[in-house]
Amino acid sequence: MKNSYVPSDEPALSAFPTIVNMKNRQVFCRLHKQWENILAFKKNILKSECGKLYSGPFTTDNTIFNYNFDISKKGKNWFIKVDSQTVSTTKRRLLENVYEVNTDRKRLFKNGTAVFESADMAGALCKENPATHELEKVPDEERWCFYVARDSFTLKKIGSEMHNCVGWGYKNAVFERRSTIVYAKFMNKCKICIEVSPQFTIRQALGPANSQLKGEALDAFSEWCDKKNIVRTNVFGRIHIAP
Repeated sequence: MKNSYVPSDEPALSAFPTIVNMKNRQVFCRLHKQWENILAFKKNILKSECGKLYSGPFTTDNTIFNYNFDISKKGKNWFIKVDSQTVSTTKRRLLENVYEVNTDRKRLFKNGTAVFESADMAGALCKENPATHELEKVPDEERWCFYVARDSFTLKKIGSEMHNCVGWGYKNAVFERRSTIVYAKFMNKCKICIEVSPQFTIRQALGPANSQLKGEALDAFSEWCDKKNIVRTNVFGRIHIAP
């Protein structure tokens, strides 16, 4: 059996999702209220064992399916109405959730109840909890976070993990405020080591083993510099020693 369905921008043929289990090649037949084998599946249509035809959209059992939304604005508040339904083999329940983003109070409301609050919502990274379907702040270990090394223990830890000279070569420079060491972590690992001068410019920014930044590390570093208004010219050249 080959699934030749190609997603498109055209509206779905049915407003009621069809529940499928592609691992077992089965479809839940709404007519007989039971799982049946899929006999054929072409484009956006499948045929059940009893001969009934079902069209997409397709979804797995016990999910929430969104099929319509509307966005409006009143003053500084944005309102997003989302029409959805719970889809399972035992029940179908229509849902209508209204999200309100209050830009003054930096809060996100769902049906009148605050579900997220941050000092700066624009800079907060959020994700949906698959169990509750509420927005939650992404944990630090799952995003790029930048920290200032404030003691010799932290410097040694950075130097040991990133295989550079920060641990033993910058202790006095940091203590005397001739340099500030900033490090970035992602997935609980040090990925970027940055030396910032007293003039708030960057002398160097390198990855593990003094490697040049690239990919996501370079993007994260550039975004951090932009938000901190830090000058970052000629920071990827030769490796400097502590001033």
